[in-house]
Amino acid sequence: MNEKPVNAEGSAGEEKLFPGKLSSDSDDARGLDEIFEDDPQVVPEAQSASQQTADMAEHLGLIQQELKPLAGQLAETNAEIKRIKLEQRVLTEMHDRCRELGEQHYQREVLGPLFRSAIGIADRGRQQAERLKELLKKHAARDNKTAMRAIRYLLDARQADYIEIESFLANYGVEPFESLGEKFDPSSQKCISKIETTEISLVGNLSHRLLPGYRREERIIRQEFVGVYVPKKKSQTPNTGE
Repeated sequence: MNEKPVNAEGSAGEEKLFPGKLSSDSDDARGLDEIFEDDPQVVPEAQSASQQTADMAEHLGLIQQELKPLAGQLAETNAEIKRIKLEQRVLTEMHDRCRELGEQHYQREVLGPLFRSAIGIADRGRQQAERLKELLKKHAARDNKTAMRAIRYLLDARQADYIEIESFLANYGVEPFESLGEKFDPSSQKCISKIETTEISLVGNLSHRLLPGYRREERIIRQEFVGVYVPKKKSQTPNTGE
């Protein structure tokens, strides 16, 4: 039987198995044991399931030991966060309360007196204007043109005064008002004059309105000045006897 010689590189068309290591047609082929001696592989022994479970338990125990200090630190951190949030809430409430008290003080000590003074000036201008109107009617009946011109001049000045003051008050949200209804309302009205009457149905009703009230939003700055009907007092006759 003829055998084809094979050089070190191998001839064309030949199929090489394990290049550089082993050829099926090579005379110098080494056994598999000799090949694997160059790079020996060691297969670890399989561990039992119980041993693996024990190892995992041991690792978990170590991890838990390491996490214990972290758990304590986490609890302290959470407590610190709660304390900071509580302080922030208290500070916010104190800030809001201080701002509210400051606003109340400003309205009571600064704006209140200013509003009341301006309202008093408007009241006097309005009252003077009403008196000038009555005086103008009298001189109109007498056809006293000179006096009428003077009165009209004063009347226009007084009306312009209280209109300007009311415009100033309106810039701060203070506006005049008149309570609805004919019954006296002590929450928004102030009785300035009392009119006696024998009619029971009129008792407690408004007899007339004197000056408007003033409010800022829902807060009353000055109550409305009104007159109220009251029951007429019975005259007491002395008992002389016989």
